[in-house]
Amino acid sequence: MMILARQSLYIVLLLIVAMTSAFAENGFWEAQGSTLSTSTSSSPSPSTINPSSNTRTQSINVTGSTTVSNVLNILADRFEQNHKNIRINISGGGSSSAVTAMLANVETIGQMSRAMKSKERNAFIKHYGYEPIEFKVAVDALAVYVNKNNPVKQLKSNQLADIFSKKAPQINYWGDLKISETNTTDWQKQVIQIYTLPQIAGAYSLFNKKVLKKAGYKISSISQPTSSAVIQAVGVDSGGITFASSFFKTRRTHFLALEGKDHKFYQPVQPWISSFKYPLSRYLYLYVNQKPGTVISAKNKKFLQFLMSDGTQTLIKRAGFYSVSKKIRQQQVERLEK
Repeated sequence: MMILARQSLYIVLLLIVAMTSAFAENGFWEAQGSTLSTSTSSSPSPSTINPSSNTRTQSINVTGSTTVSNVLNILADRFEQNHKNIRINISGGGSSSAVTAMLANVETIGQMSRAMKSKERNAFIKHYGYEPIEFKVAVDALAVYVNKNNPVKQLKSNQLADIFSKKAPQINYWGDLKISETNTTDWQKQVIQIYTLPQIAGAYSLFNKKVLKKAGYKISSISQPTSSAVIQAVGVDSGGITFASSFFKTRRTHFLALEGKDHKFYQPVQPWISSFKYPLSRYLYLYVNQKPGTVISAKNKKFLQFLMSDGTQTLIKRAGFYSVSKKIRQQQVERLEK
């Protein structure tokens, strides 16, 4: 009896398999709208019609700086809540990738954690015949990070350059700085390990220009792909040092105060960042492709007006960045009306 039961069960299973194959070949699953579809043909792209309002959904594509991405990702949800038919698509890749993306797609907005370079601006002008429109959307700072156990609290401009620049190879140990904090047995021979960002990053361009005087990194530096990665590396390396947006501060690291133009030392915190007394303060930018004499697209206008508003700038401050002055924002909003 047990053998007969097993045989019967086997026959039933064969029937089920056969029926399943037949249904699949005849498109039964697709016809029923099942999520278990076995069809290999490409399905049509989803409709861009918003069923709640019966209007077409528009997209705004923003590409470039990963630091600016951190700002916009915080704000995109709030914008979309008030503009149901507009979607913000944000992607990183570094400030240098912004212009490349803008040249490939006329509608792409470029995000950069530094001002556009002359050669990038010239490439844009050569391609389109006019300049992009620049918008300052936030204020940030490049902070210099060391491990939380590092006794150093501040550095002069030349000391910082000596650590990072390939033109100053003699500075290899923290004791080489000849400062009281590292004049101990433990720190005199503690290797300075430099962690750096890729050269496509806006942070590198600013640091290389202002600190290294375009000399470039030491060969012994270790490159990491993102700001989070360099700071995590310093967090576990007692002799490590790096630079990145002050947004990324962790409990395993601390900032160094840097020498300003007045030879006083400033931490990368408010109010020294907003006043630009901290020497590595910087604007964060969006670049928009807008032909002179034409009206800016409604979706871009709404998005930029949203970014310039007092409420949005308050959100930016809560997120760990800093607001653009009201005067600059007003000038930029007036530009949208021309």
